[in-house]
Amino acid sequence: MEKLFLVISFSLVAFLSSCQESNEQPAQPKTQEQDLIQQNREFLQQERKRIDAFIKSNEFDMTRTGSGLYYMVISQPESANEPMFTEGDEIEYDFRISLLDGSPVANSKELGARTIRVGKDQVEIGLHEAFALMQLGGKYLFIFPSHLAHGISSNEDNVPPRSTLIYEIEPVKKLN
Repeated sequence: MEKLFLVISFSLVAFLSSCQESNEQPAQPKTQEQDLIQQNREFLQQERKRIDAFIKSNEFDMTRTGSGLYYMVISQPESANEPMFTEGDEIEYDFRISLLDGSPVANSKELGARTIRVGKDQVEIGLHEAFALMQLGGKYLFIFPSHLAHGISSNEDNVPPRSTLIYEIEPVKKLN
């Protein structure tokens, strides 16, 4: 009987101790996803440093939005009462696009003016935010970090993947 009691007691102690939660977390190996997240963080930090250096070297007085879009007004609209553009507005605009190193990408002198329907068209995501900061008759300078431009893809305008774009935009006509 004493042996049976010892076996039951030992089994009960072993069972209860195996059910206790451990406060120690086993070391988790880095996943590929974690590596990519870290690489992207490092890329964004380096890109921001390049943008800040570009702004400083050109002595621009730019504002940075929460998304990372940089902008400045080159010239104000003639009428201070011009409303800001809103979602659904269809705007014709002149533009000049270059890479951060100054390499030209595209411009309206060669390609003609473009049209955008704010918040609706499939264009660089930064353009929608940019137009919400503009008024008809003004001229503006924007810097689109890669995540607001073409991201990790390139396009037919010779924009390499992960490129920062400089946009000079002049809205010329509201079409609706």
